[in-house]
Amino acid sequence: DVITVADRIVFVSWRTGTPEIFTMNPDGSDQHQVTDVPGVEKRDPSWSHDAGWIAYHYGPNSNIDIARVAPDGLSLPDTILCDATGTTSPEYVVGDTDLFLLRKPDDLFHVWLLDLTAPRANCGVEAGLTEITGATGEHEAFPVPSQDGDFLVYHQPVTSGTPIWIQPLDVNHLPVGPAVKLAENVGSVANGKTT
Repeated sequence: DVITVADRIVFVSWRTGTPEIFTMNPDGSDQHQVTDVPGVEKRDPSWSHDAGWIAYHYGPNSNIDIARVAPDGLSLPDTILCDATGTTSPEYVVGDTDLFLLRKPDDLFHVWLLDLTAPRANCGVEAGLTEITGATGEHEAFPVPSQDGDFLVYHQPVTSGTPIWIQPLDVNHLPVGPAVKLAENVGSVANGKTT
């Protein structure tokens, strides 16, 4: 997991014995540990567009949370979504008030939108969540919003041909019309930013 924004790179490293989130300059200098919670796995870091937050997935498989932390690491992590078993891969959308994420409330991963401004009593799982994909009855993976927030790209890793899809979005980051298949037989797709 390596994501860049604002001339800094965020990544996950096992150098402490537990996967922790670090930032560094593009040349590898000024490496800074952002999280420090021994024994708890952290992964899938995502910069906010204003570079003020890093969202990430943490916890054991039976109790997964989505949290965010300031990139200076001086504040404690702010948990956004608790007990979100089967939830991973947070990706900020332009404006930094929403996160796309993968969620598996049944047997399949689908892309969901989390409204960060929605009140969540006791960090509730359901408040502010809207399912974006799932009509095909297949797993979806690697949700990546465009930088302008006008579309979402994702792929179906277990489908024959592993197609890549593009979903047009409205100003509230909700689907507009059907998703369009862009490519097939792409093998695996690494997570990354769209331009």
